[in-house]
Amino acid sequence: VLDQAAEIRRGYQELTAARERDRELGRKATDLLALNQRIGAAERAVQAARSTLEAEEARLAAEAARLERLAASRAALESDLAAARNALGELDAEAARLAALQERLQAALGEAGGLEAENARLRQEMQDLRRKIDELAGAEARCPLCGTELGEDGQRHIMAAYEGEGKERAARFRENQARVRALQAEVERLRRETQQGQAALSRRRSEVDGRLAALEGELARAVQAETEAAPLRERLAQVRADLAAGAYAAAERAELARLQAERDALAYDEAEHRAVRERLAALERYDALHRRLGEAETLAAREEEALARAESNRAAWLERLREAEAEAARAREELERHPDVAAGLEAAARELATLRGREQALRQALGAVRQKLEDCRRLEEDRERRLAALRLAQEEKKIHEDLAVAFGKRGIQALIIDTALPEIEEEANRLLARMTNNRMSIAMSTQRETRRGTVQETLDIRIADELGTRDYEMFSGGEAFRINLALRIALSRLLARRAGAPLPTLIIDEGFGTQDAAARERLVEAITAIQDDFQCLLVITHIDELKDVFPTRLEVHKTPQGSVVQVT
Repeated sequence: VLDQAAEIRRGYQELTAARERDRELGRKATDLLALNQRIGAAERAVQAARSTLEAEEARLAAEAARLERLAASRAALESDLAAARNALGELDAEAARLAALQERLQAALGEAGGLEAENARLRQEMQDLRRKIDELAGAEARCPLCGTELGEDGQRHIMAAYEGEGKERAARFRENQARVRALQAEVERLRRETQQGQAALSRRRSEVDGRLAALEGELARAVQAETEAAPLRERLAQVRADLAAGAYAAAERAELARLQAERDALAYDEAEHRAVRERLAALERYDALHRRLGEAETLAAREEEALARAESNRAAWLERLREAEAEAARAREELERHPDVAAGLEAAARELATLRGREQALRQALGAVRQKLEDCRRLEEDRERRLAALRLAQEEKKIHEDLAVAFGKRGIQALIIDTALPEIEEEANRLLARMTNNRMSIAMSTQRETRRGTVQETLDIRIADELGTRDYEMFSGGEAFRINLALRIALSRLLARRAGAPLPTLIIDEGFGTQDAAARERLVEAITAIQDDFQCLLVITHIDELKDVFPTRLEVHKTPQGSVVQVT
């Protein structure tokens, strides 16, 4: 170990420098992680602002396209409107013609009535003449004027005069009858033609009036679209310019630029950090070698002191050896005189061998203990490294647990639901109050206490009316329909507001059959109250009494050639 002192010290210096660099890079990695999280949040904020602008751009583009289509249809609508007004003028001419026919009908009826009155008078006169002729035909006929008796010639003369008057009146009567029959045929023809014409005129006028009103409304919307299109296009151009130039989320973009500059200034090099850690692993052995070098140097100093003492002892022992040799010589001389000492010397030699064996065993045990101490130091160093790795893993585990909770159903999702539920509840209750005359209301909760006393995440909808709070299944079909309608409209409005987009269309398909008359009336009132919130509101129903409630109807009729849609 002492022979490798220079290499060990150089390696340990490199190890110390690598550890310091690793700690520095570790701090930078931690700072970089925090910066990346903040940069991600800033980027998401910028992207959210851009998404909002893009949604507004899409909405404005769609609205501008709709207004431009309406404005472009102005010329065609004006042409159609002129044609409809011309058709209305033609209908006025037809009405004048029918009025003339009506006058002719009235004149014919008056003439026929006069002729029938004249015939009644002629019939009476002919009956009077017949009676006079019958009186003249009797004996002793007298003059009807003076009462004198008439002779045979006078009688014939007067009877001939009466018969001539009767024939004249009969001819006139027959002429009148013929004329009356002709007039009756003409009256029937005129009445039929007038009725048919008036029915056709009424139907055609209703169609033209409806067409005229529709065209005038569409033309008014087209004119209004021309007025609204210009500022809308300006706003659309501004939004597109902002998107192209990035003129949005100024504070967030400034914060993002600052964080990115701070990240760039951090100058963290992951490859360098990885290389430093690899270098640390390669230099790790110098930590133990450095400790062993310190121990070796300490031991060497002690050994040098021991060597000095040993050399001093050696001189003393050499002196004692000379004395001992002299003593031995004397002992040998004495031994020669006393031969029984040899046995004691052999016993002492055996004891000495035994002691030396015990010394060797103790030295081996000491070496084993020292090796175990070295192993313990290495295990302690490994334990420190593993404890550091454990603490880092525990910190990362805590971060991941927090993220798991945040992104789990009890984290951000629950917070979003908690913030959205009051809006849905308020909007649904507002609609439900209209539909039920303030009789029903709903309440939403996201937590429920369990039997064990803990709190569980849930989504409960409690419905209350004048009878109290009940489960959804306990309400009738009509009540459930009103609840469903209010919740769906409220949810749709929330989603539209969150997306930054309009909610132009509402479609209600059936569901009215479960309602009584009063409930249907309140439903219609609720639909009418919210109709201005939608550009298009479609109600699909087979109930006849509801058809007249709405101003425009699309009636679908099945024919052998397929279904036909008629707008009324």
